Amino acid sequence: MPTSACCRPHGSLAAIPMADRIAYPSRSGGFTLVEILVVLVIIGFMTGLVLPRLIDLPQRIEANNQRKHLLGQIAGLGYRAYTTGESFILHGQMAAGSETAPLLDIPEGWKISVERPLRYAINGTCGGGEVVFRSPQGIEERYLLSPPACKPAEIGAEDL
Repeated sequence: MPTSACCRPHGSLAAIPMADRIAYPSRSGGFTLVEILVVLVIIGFMTGLVLPRLIDLPQRIEANNQRKHLLGQIAGLGYRAYTTGESFILHGQMAAGSETAPLLDIPEGWKISVERPLRYAINGTCGGGEVVFRSPQGIEERYLLSPPACKPAEIGAEDL
């Protein structure tokens, strides 16, 4: 029984006329060279954007941890004055290993400065003020210490 052209069996290529086979060439499942090159170029651009940020990641993490440690020390100075029964004053500029900073364990390369002396009383209160941290990378951060607890609150950060 003859069938129409739209209802041919799809089981074999012999049933499809040669004209239809040429008009619709079969495509393999692979990628063209252009597609592969486009993907490689995109990966190259993404690597170029991300890699420079990853190179200094360990230094940034270490600096962040050191900053947190310094902030914790500053925040704990009132409690330290209360528990030791001694009042003390932070003044001037302090750096790692300097005799002007016996109260703080300042990491290497960091500098801490106060414009006006910070006074901590025996009862653990402080008069308030401003403290400035300068990281080894030269980034300056300012913190406001509000009385009586003097917990550091960041004012702003800027590259110098």
